[in-house]
Amino acid sequence: MTEVKEYLGAGRVQTKLLVDGGFIKPMFPKRPELDHLFRRRDLDTFLTRLFADAVPVAEPDEDMVDIQRAVKKVCCSTAEILDLVLGRKLAWVGRRRDAHGFSALLVRVSEVRDRTRGSMDGCTTARAVEKVMRTNSAVVRKLIDLGFLQTTTIVSPLNRCPVNVIREADLEAFRAEHVTLFEAMATTGIHFRQIQKRLTALGIEPQIRREEVGAAFYRRSDLARI
Repeated sequence: MTEVKEYLGAGRVQTKLLVDGGFIKPMFPKRPELDHLFRRRDLDTFLTRLFADAVPVAEPDEDMVDIQRAVKKVCCSTAEILDLVLGRKLAWVGRRRDAHGFSALLVRVSEVRDRTRGSMDGCTTARAVEKVMRTNSAVVRKLIDLGFLQTTTIVSPLNRCPVNVIREADLEAFRAEHVTLFEAMATTGIHFRQIQKRLTALGIEPQIRREEVGAAFYRRSDLARI
């Protein structure tokens, strides 16, 4: 492994990441006593793939950095950047003229950030749901916990941390069927107490009870009857 580190021109930590990530593989992966031995030609193949489209650079500008710096600036992993490079998903890859091997690889911070940044397209946060449904965080949390609203985990476009969101399509499907009296008041112009009185007179009960989630949700089709 010491020789591999020098041969690739990578640091100890990065060399381990390359091995653990399967980017370079030992000669005998199924033999623990020999899993530290690597073929030179396999390492050469990896480097050839890595620099296949690399542009020679004498003096990198501020946006051009090595992978180690890109990881820190973008808050992503070495594996993510290597997947982009090896998968030819970056428009630009560079190679420092004054460096050797892996450490010579350059990428643009701006492009890596764009490629690894999550997207909120088609999703919304629980806080936004509160405002749309005219309710509070406790109610939204109960709706999620009881499965009335489904959440999914994505990478935040702001800090690349995992964040739970609600798909807008799922929210719209829920709102198409359910409504609170406060929402109904805003659309009908009738005070919510008066709406509730009319519903009670018709024998209409909420589909989701206040005791369950902290607020009562009625079927929109039932409200049409008043």
